[in-house]
Amino acid sequence: MSLVWLLLSFVLGATGLALCVVGPASARPGDDTYGTVALVMGLGMAAWLTGLIGAVKALAHRRWVLRVLTAPAADRLTPAGGRSASSAPRRPGSGTPSPSSGR
Repeated sequence: MSLVWLLLSFVLGATGLALCVVGPASARPGDDTYGTVALVMGLGMAAWLTGLIGAVKALAHRRWVLRVLTAPAADRLTPAGGRSASSAPRRPGSGTPSPSSGR
Protein backbone atom coordinates (compact mmCIF):
# COMPACT_ATOMS: atom_id res chain seq x y z
CA MET A 1 0.00 0.00 0.00
CA SER A 2 2.87 2.39 0.67
CA LEU A 3 4.02 1.89 -2.93
CA VAL A 4 0.66 3.21 -4.10
CA TRP A 5 1.08 6.32 -1.95
CA LEU A 6 4.63 6.72 -3.21
CA LEU A 7 3.42 6.56 -6.81
CA LEU A 8 0.60 9.03 -6.15
CA SER A 9 3.01 11.38 -4.40
CA PHE A 10 5.37 11.15 -7.35
CA VAL A 11 2.55 11.98 -9.79
CA LEU A 12 1.44 14.95 -7.65
CA GLY A 13 5.01 16.24 -7.38
CA ALA A 14 5.65 15.86 -11.11
CA THR A 15 2.41 17.67 -11.92
CA GLY A 16 3.29 20.50 -9.56
CA LEU A 17 6.78 20.82 -10.98
CA ALA A 18 5.34 20.88 -14.50
CA LEU A 19 2.95 23.66 -13.49
CA CYS A 20 5.85 25.67 -12.07
CA VAL A 21 7.78 25.42 -15.34
CA VAL A 22 5.09 25.26 -18.06
CA GLY A 23 2.83 27.93 -16.54
CA PRO A 24 5.24 30.85 -16.88
CA ALA A 25 6.77 29.52 -20.10
CA SER A 26 3.42 29.38 -21.88
CA ALA A 27 2.24 32.84 -20.78
CA ARG A 28 1.58 35.21 -23.67
CA PRO A 29 2.03 38.95 -23.30
CA GLY A 30 -1.32 40.69 -23.36
CA ASP A 31 -3.35 37.50 -22.75
CA ASP A 32 -2.09 36.39 -19.32
CA THR A 33 -1.67 38.70 -16.36
CA TYR A 34 1.01 38.57 -13.70
CA GLY A 35 -1.62 37.38 -11.26
CA THR A 36 -2.52 34.38 -13.39
CA VAL A 37 1.12 33.37 -13.77
CA ALA A 38 1.69 33.79 -10.02
CA LEU A 39 -1.42 31.73 -9.27
CA VAL A 40 -0.31 28.87 -11.55
CA MET A 41 3.20 28.92 -10.09
CA GLY A 42 1.82 29.01 -6.53
CA LEU A 43 -0.47 26.05 -7.17
CA GLY A 44 2.41 24.17 -8.78
CA MET A 45 4.71 24.88 -5.84
CA ALA A 46 2.09 23.74 -3.33
CA ALA A 47 1.47 20.53 -5.29
CA TRP A 48 5.21 19.88 -5.68
CA LEU A 49 5.91 20.33 -1.96
CA THR A 50 2.91 18.21 -0.99
CA GLY A 51 4.10 15.45 -3.32
CA LEU A 52 7.62 15.67 -1.91
CA ILE A 53 6.42 15.43 1.69
CA GLY A 54 4.10 12.56 0.77
CA ALA A 55 6.93 10.66 -0.92
CA VAL A 56 9.17 11.02 2.13
CA LYS A 57 6.39 9.82 4.43
CA ALA A 58 5.55 6.89 2.14
CA LEU A 59 9.20 5.80 2.03
CA ALA A 60 9.49 6.06 5.81
CA HIS A 61 6.32 4.01 6.22
CA ARG A 62 7.59 1.37 3.80
CA ARG A 63 10.90 1.09 5.69
CA TRP A 64 9.03 0.73 8.99
CA VAL A 65 6.73 -1.98 7.62
CA LEU A 66 9.61 -3.94 6.14
CA ARG A 67 11.57 -3.67 9.40
CA VAL A 68 8.62 -4.94 11.43
CA LEU A 69 7.74 -7.77 9.07
CA THR A 70 11.29 -9.05 8.65
CA ALA A 71 12.27 -8.94 12.34
CA PRO A 72 12.86 -12.33 13.98
CA ALA A 73 9.89 -13.51 16.05
CA ALA A 74 11.91 -14.07 19.25
CA ASP A 75 13.17 -10.48 19.28
CA ARG A 76 9.66 -9.07 18.99
CA LEU A 77 8.20 -11.07 21.89
CA THR A 78 10.81 -10.75 24.63
CA PRO A 79 13.58 -8.31 25.46
CA ALA A 80 17.24 -9.26 25.14
CA GLY A 81 17.40 -10.84 28.62
CA GLY A 82 14.64 -13.34 27.87
CA ARG A 83 12.29 -12.05 30.62
CA SER A 84 9.40 -9.73 30.21
CA ALA A 85 9.63 -6.37 31.93
CA SER A 86 6.66 -7.11 34.20
CA SER A 87 8.20 -10.29 35.68
CA ALA A 88 11.33 -8.56 36.95
CA PRO A 89 11.29 -7.70 40.67
CA ARG A 90 11.02 -4.02 41.46
CA ARG A 91 13.96 -2.26 42.97
CA PRO A 92 13.36 -0.44 46.25
CA GLY A 93 12.51 3.18 45.65
CA SER A 94 11.75 2.75 41.96
CA GLY A 95 8.54 4.14 40.54
CA THR A 96 5.61 5.49 42.50
CA PRO A 97 4.57 3.93 45.81
CA SER A 98 1.49 1.73 45.74
CA PRO A 99 -1.64 2.83 47.65
CA SER A 100 -1.20 -0.01 50.15
CA SER A 101 2.31 1.02 51.18
CA GLY A 102 1.09 1.97 54.68
CA ARG A 103 1.54 5.70 54.67
